[in-house]
Amino acid sequence: MEKEQYKNYQSYQLNDFLLDENFQRWVQGEKNSFWDHFAEVFPNKENTIKEAYRIVGALSIPEKPLSAKEKERQLAAIYDRLEQRNPKQKNKLIFFTGKWRYAAAVSAVVMFTGLLYYLFLLRPFQYYETTYQQTETFSLDDGTEVSLNANSSLKVYRDLQDKSVREVWLEGEAYFKVTKLSLGKDTSTFVVHTPNLDVQVLGTQFNVRSRDGNTRVLLEEGSVKVENASTQENLLMIPGETVELNDSGGKIKKEVLIDKKELAWQKNFFVFDNEKLSIVAKEIQQYYGIQVTFEDPAMEDYIFTAEVSRTNLPLLQTLIEEAFTLEVKREGNTILLQRKE
Repeated sequence: MEKEQYKNYQSYQLNDFLLDENFQRWVQGEKNSFWDHFAEVFPNKENTIKEAYRIVGALSIPEKPLSAKEKERQLAAIYDRLEQRNPKQKNKLIFFTGKWRYAAAVSAVVMFTGLLYYLFLLRPFQYYETTYQQTETFSLDDGTEVSLNANSSLKVYRDLQDKSVREVWLEGEAYFKVTKLSLGKDTSTFVVHTPNLDVQVLGTQFNVRSRDGNTRVLLEEGSVKVENASTQENLLMIPGETVELNDSGGKIKKEVLIDKKELAWQKNFFVFDNEKLSIVAKEIQQYYGIQVTFEDPAMEDYIFTAEVSRTNLPLLQTLIEEAFTLEVKREGNTILLQRKE
């Protein structure tokens, strides 16, 4: 598997998969080892690939690619119909206009009408994703600002600003600056769903980290209500508090925040303060996509303290080596920690 050939696909979103002619043919049964191994290279995109696979598989594809003229004719007809059907959403379509014109003009993608109708009219969600070593900050259409940490994804309703309950679904880690929004006499609430915890707010700033069955919420401003998605146990948070819940079946744990090391990722730093090496290894895996293994399991409990830029993995490796007289060996996407001979 040559990973270099996947380099240009790191930023692929659902729309990109759907419009990729080779992906479409692979879904229809054509052999393609590139797509066979795609999820192994980008495990964070596995859910997106599955959804793209399901969508393409459910639609009929023309036997031969459409001509450029036919594509333009279909696009013009769709734009006209969309504007007549829902003029209120016209501005939101501008977001896609460049993409679709690009696709129509320069790509050999097979654009078929059923797919376009699904994307514009039937698919209610918009997806945001980051890959390893990538962070992104963007605004949702209700004005809420989101910073998405590496190896994370967020699913959002397209018409979020019109919802009395603004729901989003997070896998990974994100920082939210939620805009307070009123619909008539009522105030629209904003809810972040994670696999085991729901976070409900009106307008505030907070960080949510949901990885490996564990969800942790840190509140900086405003007030937040968190609720166990399984037991409906809930509690209110005030600024400076964190809560945590894991899949082991316990209750929500609350504590007063001692420092803001958990927000260091927004400045692209790792901050380890008396952390076990096993935790450091998880951070490396989640940010770089590099698996860390230990020659001796006892090393996992070594306590490590350091503040290191996430752009400088070699420095982090050196600090670990010097702190514990270890040797760090890297081969591809694997790091082995072993004793010096």
